[in-house]
Amino acid sequence: MHISKLTRILCLAMALVPLNACGFKPLYGNYSQTQAKLAGINVNLIPDRTGQLLRQELQRRLLGTSPGAVRYNLDVALTLHTDVAGILASNSVATRQRLSADASWTLHDAADPKITVASGTANASDAENILNQQYFAADMETDAVNGRLMEMLADQITAQLAAKISNK
Repeated sequence: MHISKLTRILCLAMALVPLNACGFKPLYGNYSQTQAKLAGINVNLIPDRTGQLLRQELQRRLLGTSPGAVRYNLDVALTLHTDVAGILASNSVATRQRLSADASWTLHDAADPKITVASGTANASDAENILNQQYFAADMETDAVNGRLMEMLADQITAQLAAKISNK
């Protein structure tokens, strides 16, 4: 049986009516308004090299191609943890480590920094093998893991910010 294009469109429209009635509103439904609000967020400096990476990732996601007038300032506190995840039984040498990152963020009004607009937390974890490598190879692997952690944190923080300011 062949269903016409018009019938499919009507069925889809009827399926979406209950979502509208319950208050459902897609976060990026009006992408330009949400993106414009995100572009108005200034990311303050975050200490250390990993903080710089996180700030760059956040700026890339928030500003996009057109930075807006600064309406908010974002402060982020970053904490990194390293735990041994695997130990070689024969000589008790660590063979794998788990790296995790926790970020707590606060969004302040740019006009009055005493006003907290929103706040939240994000966390991410990854792991790496500890091999008998040259120092620079091990350092490059740790840098790669830290880069992935900062990307995950930036994704979470951006999504949280979009959800919080889309209604403001």
